[in-house]
Amino acid sequence: PEATFTMAARRFYTTRELRREVMAAGLRIRWRGERLVLPGGSVWENGSMDEIGRQVDELHTINKPIASICGATLLLARKGYLDSLKHTSNASDYIRNFAVNYQGAGNYLNEHAVTDKNLITANGIAPVEFARENIQEHTIIR
Repeated sequence: PEATFTMAARRFYTTRELRREVMAAGLRIRWRGERLVLPGGSVWENGSMDEIGRQVDELHTINKPIASICGATLLLARKGYLDSLKHTSNASDYIRNFAVNYQGAGNYLNEHAVTDKNLITANGIAPVEFARENIQEHTIIR
């Protein structure tokens, strides 16, 4: 059975701290499988990395988690994935400047990191929140 697990509020935990706390509570972590993590950077702005799009399409079709941070969110915007899902990035205008077909401004959230269905997005100044969203995709069980 799945269990709810609450730790004291802190900015972040190391993997070792998380494991220790989970084990102390008599629980274990069930990893939910693989995910594609698209690292950020300005290299995504000119579309030169869009060649990975076919692999992203394949994973998105079978609902595998796809996590993107910073400029990597532009690929998801160009593919139209952000048009109907809640998301974040460096700024809504940033996406509009580099993804001309972007129609998701109404779903843009001014947050550090956002998860909606199988997509995880984060802005470039939020690597800890990005990691947190990826970790929260795992289930803690008894």
